[in-house]
Amino acid sequence: MRQLMARLHAARLGMGPAQWRVVCRELVAPHPLRALVHESPLTRQAHDKPRGYAGDPELLDFIYELAALPAHTGLYDHLRGDSAMQLTASLFRRLRPRGRLVLASSAPDSPQIAYVEAFMDWWLSYRAEDAMRRLAAAVPKQELAGLRVSRDPLENLVFLELSRG
Repeated sequence: MRQLMARLHAARLGMGPAQWRVVCRELVAPHPLRALVHESPLTRQAHDKPRGYAGDPELLDFIYELAALPAHTGLYDHLRGDSAMQLTASLFRRLRPRGRLVLASSAPDSPQIAYVEAFMDWWLSYRAEDAMRRLAAAVPKQELAGLRVSRDPLENLVFLELSRG
């Protein structure tokens, strides 16, 4: 599986986004390997579920069994530009004094992206550190006590942490 993910990642990096979509649609989707990969309950369920459906109990139960600290980190992967900034400002307004808001987005250089796109048919918005910082642009500066951007230990997610004064 590691070799498959590494080769998909290398292929994705070697072409433009439009060409990669064609490869996924015309080469990966009909390939016999796809049926084998879809034997994984996580991959199959993620591929088959309707897009935008936030609460898939079967998938969440499966993920919770695998995770020590379950959390929903994928919301911002589905939001673009102004929508993400407006949501960030709205969530920040709801914080209590000295409250913290932590947001996550998939990193654009994550080697898992190629697998997710090719076998799960998920096409998300990915954000690097600068893009995560820009999400705080609509937050009033006088109310912002702290802003920190970091990555998870495997560097697949980029986190934005905002602190209210």
